[in-house]
Amino acid sequence: MAENNFNSLLQKLDEFIRKFYVNRIIRGVLLFFSLAFALFITLVVLEYFGEFNSSVRTSLFFGFAILMLGVFSFLIALPLLKFASIGKRISREQASNIIGSHFSDVSDKLSNVLQLQSLAEEKSSDLLIAGINQKIAQLKPIPFSAAVNFKENKKYLKFLIVPLLLIVGLAAFEPKVIKDSTQRIVSYNQEFIKQAPYELTIENNELKAFKNEDFKLKV
Repeated sequence: MAENNFNSLLQKLDEFIRKFYVNRIIRGVLLFFSLAFALFITLVVLEYFGEFNSSVRTSLFFGFAILMLGVFSFLIALPLLKFASIGKRISREQASNIIGSHFSDVSDKLSNVLQLQSLAEEKSSDLLIAGINQKIAQLKPIPFSAAVNFKENKKYLKFLIVPLLLIVGLAAFEPKVIKDSTQRIVSYNQEFIKQAPYELTIENNELKAFKNEDFKLKV
């Protein structure tokens, strides 16, 4: 009976740990795309006005790619691996401390149960088992997973929405800023001739002339 109660407690702790990493993944996705969109809009605007040479565009392209790969690994891939129980995760003792920060009357009891169970495994004692069962009964009604609140991630949405709106705005009103700059950055090893800051328009209706006679070209 005591073992079943303790296993049930461990299951609740493991459920909390899984939800803890799901929350990390959600937060990581929001922050990753926020940074990606912000850097993208910064790069295309700089390239549009700067029209950099091939070496600068190469640095921008690979710098962006390497940075985003590192951010993806840290914010998304690593929590995904830990959610799948690959690599070192937070311990049940650490989980109990996190839960205790949300439920003030839980932390000491939860830590005591884990400590008493370790003692009970070393030396069987009816008194220890009774103490464990008593504390588990007090902890049973408390939903550990409630200590993780997905709604807290809403505060990161503003970091995502602002650069996304800027991209949508440019795509709608000045699409060449995104289109032309993206093409030049992606084709980083290709040289592009800078566009002249003026246009030449020929106003003559016909481009015909007699041999050896002057021809007036209106531009």
